[in-house]
Amino acid sequence: MAKAKKMNAIEMLKADHRKVEELFEKYEKSRGKKAEIAKKICLELIVHTMLEEEIFYPACREAGVEEDNMDEADVEHDGAKVLISEIASGEPDDEFYDAKVKVLKEEIKHHPPPPAGARKQALAEQACLELKVHTVLEEEVFYPACREVGVEEDKMDEADVEHDGAKVLISELQQGSPDEDYYDAKVKVLSEEIKHHVKEEEMRDGVFAQAKANGVDLDAVGQDMAARKKEILAEMDEDNMPAPMTRTMSAASLARAQAQQ
Repeated sequence: MAKAKKMNAIEMLKADHRKVEELFEKYEKSRGKKAEIAKKICLELIVHTMLEEEIFYPACREAGVEEDNMDEADVEHDGAKVLISEIASGEPDDEFYDAKVKVLKEEIKHHPPPPAGARKQALAEQACLELKVHTVLEEEVFYPACREVGVEEDKMDEADVEHDGAKVLISELQQGSPDEDYYDAKVKVLSEEIKHHVKEEEMRDGVFAQAKANGVDLDAVGQDMAARKKEILAEMDEDNMPAPMTRTMSAASLARAQAQQ
C-alpha cells in the first residue's frame, strides 16, 4: 500500500474544503439518502471548524495575519454552526431543511480561504524544512562519499559554499514572517539559489555524474540516506527546526564590518 502523502496545514484544510464540496453535490443529486449525506456534511464541518479554531487560526493570529480577516472567519464559523445544529437535529422532510443545507453550502463557499500571509508562511516553512533535511543528507552522507572516490574538489567545495548561502536565507525565513520587509525577496532569492545548485549538481559533468563515474556505491549510500532521513524527520518538523549550521562561512565578518560603520 502506498504511503499517504504528508500534507501541511494549508493542504489539509483545502482537502477538507474539497471533500465538503463533493458531499454538497451528492446531497443535491440525492433522492433517498439526504439525511445520511447531510449528517456527513455536518460531521466534516464540525471537525474542520475545530481544527481551524483550536490550531490554525491561533497560529495565524500569532503570525500577525490581519485581525479583521480572522474576526470575520470566526463570525462566519459561528453562523455556520447554527445551521449545522439545525440540520443535525432535523430531518429531510422538515420545513426549510433543504433551504438550510443550501444556505450552509453558500456560507461555506463564501468562507474565505486561509489568509495569503498564512499560506505564504506555511509554504515557506515547509520549503525550509525540506531543504534543511536535504542539506543534512548531502553533507553527512552523500558528499563525504563523493570526496572519498575523488569527485572534483572544486565542485565539492562550491556545493558546500552554496549550501551555506542557502542556510543563511533559511535561517532568516525561519525567524521572519510574510509581513516583514524583504520576506518575499528572500524566498525568491532562495529559490534561485537552489535552482542554480540543482543545475550544477545535475549537469553532464556535475557532482552526480562524477559520483556515478567514480564508483560511489549509490545503492548503499541511498540506504544510508534513507535511514538518516528517517532519524532527522523524527527529530524535527515545521514547529521544531533547529538553526542551520554553516560549514564554510559565518556572519562574524559581516557583524564586525557593520559594528565599525
